[in-house]
Amino acid sequence: MSFSATPTGAGGRAVSEAPIAWAVGDPSVARTLGNGRIVCQATGTSEVLATAGGRRGVARVRCRP
Repeated sequence: MSFSATPTGAGGRAVSEAPIAWAVGDPSVARTLGNGRIVCQATGTSEVLATAGGRRGVARVRCRP
């Protein structure tokens, strides 16, 4: 499955040059390919984290491979 994130600046405008770091909270359940794609490895739930410019967005994913 794929996730996307759009970093924004103080004025709410998209900041395209801000790199996004992807991570998962439970690597035994899911892993990230580093580009927003998540691969489920086991049944369970994990957080998906997108970090850019010191700010973080979080989503929860339920895996059933």
